[in-house]
Amino acid sequence: MSEIKIKNPTVGTGDPYWYEWEVGLFYALDMLNPDSGIKYVQLQVTDAQKLDDVVVVYKDGSATRVQVKHTRVRNKFYFSDLVSATGRSLLLDMFAEWKDLIIKHPSCKVVIHSNKEPDSKTKPIFDEIKENLENKAITFSGLKAVERKKYSDDFQNLYAQLETVNAELAIQFLRKTRSRRLDSPY
Repeated sequence: MSEIKIKNPTVGTGDPYWYEWEVGLFYALDMLNPDSGIKYVQLQVTDAQKLDDVVVVYKDGSATRVQVKHTRVRNKFYFSDLVSATGRSLLLDMFAEWKDLIIKHPSCKVVIHSNKEPDSKTKPIFDEIKENLENKAITFSGLKAVERKKYSDDFQNLYAQLETVNAELAIQFLRKTRSRRLDSPY
């Protein structure tokens, strides 16, 4: 009997998609509740590159697009993972895709889902943005003009990238973007 040589020993194990599937499963289980309003859940869709991991479409036509970032080791989720001081960034790429996706789903939310612990500045930066965005009348230039005592360079990098595309649409995108950890799937 000859020995079978396996070229890819991890084939079929779901690696590296297991975490994406786990996140998708939370939404699929939620779909069993008729009050959830979920019409369907898809994994690894083909109409996007960044916002493709988990797609939740609701009966009212709205959608949630989930970008999953996972790690098998205790890595942190750094602000620089989202926003680069130079060149393209994950957040900018997600914004570009979101602009196309709102044609299909005018009320499209974005969730960055990770099992990584955020670094010391990622959560405070997005908490501050969220707090500023509670003022419904705020404009992008108004958001950009808010004086910051901490992380001002990081805020400026974020705003510089988003305003090059469409500043006012960036406000809508930031309002619809959230981050979550596995212990808080929704």
